[in-house]
Amino acid sequence: MASKKLNLYISIISILGLIIFGITLSIWNVNNLQWHTFILFLILTTAAESLTVPLPRQTSISVSFATILASLLLLQPAEVILITVFGYLFSFGKERNYLKYIFNAAQLTISSGAASLAFYYMGSPDLQSVNLNIIIVVILSSFLYFIPNTLLVTTVISIAQDEKPYPFFMANMKWAVPSFLCMAPLGFLTALIYLYVGAWGLILFFLPLLLARHSFKSYMDMRQSFLDTIQSLTTVIDAKDSYTIGHSARVADYSVAVARELGYRDDQLEKIRHIALLHDAGKIAIKEGILNKPATLSKWEFKEMERHAAVGAEIVKNVKVLEGGCEIIKHHHEHFDGSGYPDGLSADKIPEGSRIIAVADTFDAMTSSRPYRDALTPEMALKELKRCSGTQFDPRMVDAFIKASPSIQLTKEEPDVVGVLAELAAALEEVNLTRAKGIKPV
Repeated sequence: MASKKLNLYISIISILGLIIFGITLSIWNVNNLQWHTFILFLILTTAAESLTVPLPRQTSISVSFATILASLLLLQPAEVILITVFGYLFSFGKERNYLKYIFNAAQLTISSGAASLAFYYMGSPDLQSVNLNIIIVVILSSFLYFIPNTLLVTTVISIAQDEKPYPFFMANMKWAVPSFLCMAPLGFLTALIYLYVGAWGLILFFLPLLLARHSFKSYMDMRQSFLDTIQSLTTVIDAKDSYTIGHSARVADYSVAVARELGYRDDQLEKIRHIALLHDAGKIAIKEGILNKPATLSKWEFKEMERHAAVGAEIVKNVKVLEGGCEIIKHHHEHFDGSGYPDGLSADKIPEGSRIIAVADTFDAMTSSRPYRDALTPEMALKELKRCSGTQFDPRMVDAFIKASPSIQLTKEEPDVVGVLAELAAALEEVNLTRAKGIKPV
């Protein structure tokens, strides 16, 4: 079903792109083509498109918007489309996916065509004398490129991933808007430098754009390293407790679904995911004989197991990115009526993130098999959550979980034990290599 919707969407966008390109061709005066300007901006756009920075959720960003906006202010609409589309097609380092090529060529035609046609029909004001009118026209043209471009790309990805387009669009706006606000003035400045200084001045000015791209990529690389570290820790935790392989990832998915139902912002959703992935980090300090005991725990063993919440809190307390995560992890086994551990907190005294994770954690535990009991079905587990609403769980979190349940996978696939152990082996090999190089662990 998603495949049919995706093909239909790409077909519609492709047809719309052809229509817009046809309109620009109808007003194209070939005799006014500035070959040197056209070729220069095609080269710069190709270079910029070849140096894209990957963003979360299969999107990316580049400094090409600055060169495209500059060409929009200097050239005719059809030429702007050709620079934008062929700058993308000629770029290197892209995945060779022809369906993706077709879609991106079409959406770039629509975006650059809408912006350049708007600039054209607003009179293509002369940049030789910068005034308020020119600035307003440039701002409007910039938005007419940015909004369709972001909307079309996020929509196609949301269809491919079977997600709702609006939340996906808003999630990516967080990354795209700062880049747009930075690149739009640079694009305007690029056009002015080319007019007043010439090609050499433009090439020299292009270097700071590459530095801006490098800085942003460094930030994204650091972010990815942080995520990889969390994933490695999660793999180690799951591998130590052989009965709960995949537990941390499922609890994270459930927690995000509940938080989304409660209206959390995208940055809050990302944070709750990271914290939920590490909610059982303290199990590293628990003996494997207790974690993997094929029977119910004794009172002493249960008391020992209870330590994992406080130990997990200690592990993350100095991680600035997870600010507040220490308290959430420490109290994710508190009960709404005050009968939980470690501090016997109740109701709103329990951090909200802890109350979210408590529901997600318990649901996954109930639907997981143990040597001493069979797993409950999702339907039975949901009934149990309802039964314990107001005593063990916050009723608001239970209601949110039940409302979110149709949108999340509540049934489990067979755990990929081999895959988990392979990841763990790779992580350990990396540690051994680090030691071999003489680098002391922090």
